[in-house]
Amino acid sequence: MTQKYSDDLEGAAASVEVPPVPDDDSDDDTEAHTLIGNVEKKSKPSCLKRTCKVTLALAATTMFIVMLVQLWTNYGDYIENRVFSPNVVAAGTFTREGAVNTYVMKYHKWEEDTLHIKMKMPENPLVQVKGEFEWGEDCLLVNSTAPNVTVMVWSLWSE
Repeated sequence: MTQKYSDDLEGAAASVEVPPVPDDDSDDDTEAHTLIGNVEKKSKPSCLKRTCKVTLALAATTMFIVMLVQLWTNYGDYIENRVFSPNVVAAGTFTREGAVNTYVMKYHKWEEDTLHIKMKMPENPLVQVKGEFEWGEDCLLVNSTAPNVTVMVWSLWSE
C-alpha cells in the first residue's frame, strides 16, 4: 500500500505547474506593472501645444466680437428704432394761473394766448398739445386760447 501511495504523489507533483521566477534582467517589465494593471504615465502637454490652444481661443473670441460689432454698425439703428419705444421727456397740465401737475417742465408765464414753459428741447422731439407750439431758447412756447393746456413731450429714437 505504501508503494501505491508514493506513485500518486509523484503523478500529482508532475501535474502542478509552477510559474517561472522573474530574472533580475526583467526589472523594467515589473516597474511598468502596477496594482491596477499596466498603466502608462500621462505626459504633460508641451508649451507649444498650450500656446496653440490659447492662440486659437483668442482668435475665435476676437472674430466673434468683430462680427458682433459689424452687425451692430450695420443694423444697430434699425434695431433701436424697432425695439426701443419713445421716451416721455416732460409732461404737464397748466391753467392761466400756473401749473397744476408737471413732470420735468416748469411753468414760467402765460402772456395773452402764449404759455411759456421752461425746458430744454430733447433729441427728436414729438410734442403732443392742443394748439400750436414752437421751441425757443430753453423754452417751449404754446399758443392756445383754451383756459387749460395739457402738454406731453416725447423723444423719438429715429431721426
